[in-house]
Amino acid sequence: MTTENSKPQEQRPPTILSYVKDLPNLCSLAGLACTILAIYYSILGVYAATMIGMIWAVAFDWADGLIARRMKGRTGEQSAFGGQLDVLIDIVSYGVTPAVVLLSYGKFEPIFLLGAFLMVAGAAIRLSYFSTFGLAGGKHYTDSLLIITI
Repeated sequence: MTTENSKPQEQRPPTILSYVKDLPNLCSLAGLACTILAIYYSILGVYAATMIGMIWAVAFDWADGLIARRMKGRTGEQSAFGGQLDVLIDIVSYGVTPAVVLLSYGKFEPIFLLGAFLMVAGAAIRLSYFSTFGLAGGKHYTDSLLIITI
């Protein structure tokens, strides 16, 4: 006999912030912070600091994948969330940031807008392609990927 009070409990999805406690995701977010600093210093025209921020962003991007692969006990949800987070941060790190550097170096002249667009579009297209189809040889794109735009 079943009553309304004895309905099976529905499982709640994890909160958004629960994924931040995952070490690889923290590493990804640290890389994003470095990317934001790189954009900031690029706008100010301090290109040495910009490059330092970009190098640290690459280091964190590399480390998050390494940590994720070696960590035991990560759930499939944590891995999927981390993969999506990594791709979004990669677009900012390897598409938006170089575009801002180009615009800043070009004193934000409109002529540089086309190059900036091509950088961001190239990053988005490349990451979408590899996220959908994977890498050559059957490997899947889940880790860092440097974006090279032409």
